[in-house]
Amino acid sequence: MTRTGRILSGQLLVLALCAYGFWAVSGEEAARAAVYGCITAIANAALLLVRMRSDWRRQGADAQRHLRFFFRSSIERFAVVVSLLIIGLAGLGLSPLHVIAGFVAGQVVFLAASISIQERE
Repeated sequence: MTRTGRILSGQLLVLALCAYGFWAVSGEEAARAAVYGCITAIANAALLLVRMRSDWRRQGADAQRHLRFFFRSSIERFAVVVSLLIIGLAGLGLSPLHVIAGFVAGQVVFLAASISIQERE
């Protein structure tokens, strides 16, 4: 399995665990909110992984182009995450605590999986 597949499958596993855990403890609404937060974290990781694979090799040896690509990718990811969180909180009326908890859980898995994969390779 590729690095990308391992990271995303870990996040999907945490999504399922969050859904079940929040459903068992706090009910269906909390589980929906946590799942939405996890999906937001997965979208963030997927966008980062796509950007890592796509254009950086075609940038050449020009440091300025790499820096512009890095900033553009960072701004895109930030905008996507903020937009998804606003949609979940304001548009769908999900519980803020549970959305943020799901998002943090998904991001922690992304960081832990990235670090552990780097150490093994």
